[in-house]
Amino acid sequence: MSRTRRDRSRGQALTEFALVVPILLLVLFAIVDVGRYVYSWNAINEATRAAARVGSVPIRPASCAAMNRETCVKSITRARLVAVSISTTEVTVECQRQAPNGTLSGSLTNNCGGSNPWQANDIMTVKVSHPFTLLTPIVGQLIDSGNPLLTMKGQTTVTVN
Repeated sequence: MSRTRRDRSRGQALTEFALVVPILLLVLFAIVDVGRYVYSWNAINEATRAAARVGSVPIRPASCAAMNRETCVKSITRARLVAVSISTTEVTVECQRQAPNGTLSGSLTNNCGGSNPWQANDIMTVKVSHPFTLLTPIVGQLIDSGNPLLTMKGQTTVTVN
């Protein structure tokens, strides 16, 4: 094989590599982003379930000793989300009072203890809404561009005992 032919095949391999690597990296980062999204979404839903469970029973953990029920629910939600950083404002607690005939009152948000203390058969809903940011540099800039389109939401509704 002549030297010029060997040099040309090296150039061809380098060109093919340069064309394939960006696509390969984009697929790799997409897999990582999808994995992060699924993990975060699952963690948010699990945190709302755990917090709703704590808020639905009259006995609360020692970490909530000096807190009212609503503040305790928000605290438990944040404590359960280790890998997903959320603020207290991203957690809302809604409650509805159930009348003896089964009809529900209007929903109160973040004021469930208020003037009427919690009663048995009240309906409590814990919600978390958190924006998700992509790690993929180019796709993240094209899709999000300062205004995240991907928002993870978790919600759990329980009856208060």
